[in-house]
Amino acid sequence: MSMLINPFRLAAGGAVTFDPAGLASGLTLSNGNLTVESTTDIAHSLIKGTVVITSKAYWEVMVDAIGSVNVFRVSVGCAEDAELNSNYLGQTTIGAGYLPSGQKVSGGSRIAFGASFATGDIAMVAYDPTTTSIWFGKNGTWTGDPAAGTGAAYAGLGFVSPKAAVSLISVDLPARSKVTARFAAASWQYVAPSGFAQI
Repeated sequence: MSMLINPFRLAAGGAVTFDPAGLASGLTLSNGNLTVESTTDIAHSLIKGTVVITSKAYWEVMVDAIGSVNVFRVSVGCAEDAELNSNYLGQTTIGAGYLPSGQKVSGGSRIAFGASFATGDIAMVAYDPTTTSIWFGKNGTWTGDPAAGTGAAYAGLGFVSPKAAVSLISVDLPARSKVTARFAAASWQYVAPSGFAQI
């Protein structure tokens, strides 16, 4: 399902950021804690947003760089507040991620799902805390239909305190992975699905 370009898009802004208090080893934050980058030779490190998602939420993640050949080099999605920052996103059942390969991952199980993504792409995430369902998309096109509540990557995740999350890996530095979150509606490239709003 394709989306419209957001006519109100601005440069940046919004109250939600990545949480510097949960910054894992090997990651650095910049751009008002909206950009996270792998800076050391790490296995994998995860970081979550500052706010628990309590209503239908949409956000975007700009893929600034993918620096590793590892399948888990970038994972975008949602995790319980209790998820360890030493895990990759989707390594356990309290996280769900979308990988550059187009696979979805939760509980450590990778499954073919949607379009692959690369440097310069915008990954899209929609999460419904009532049904604990998550949808993924790329560059304005969803796999499934969040507005209709159909075709979710995962439904019935059972998350209690979900937060937006990403994980990065760089096992072949000097190559680095880097992403920028667009949590605020004013920064979105695309229009949120009907019924979804910023965190």
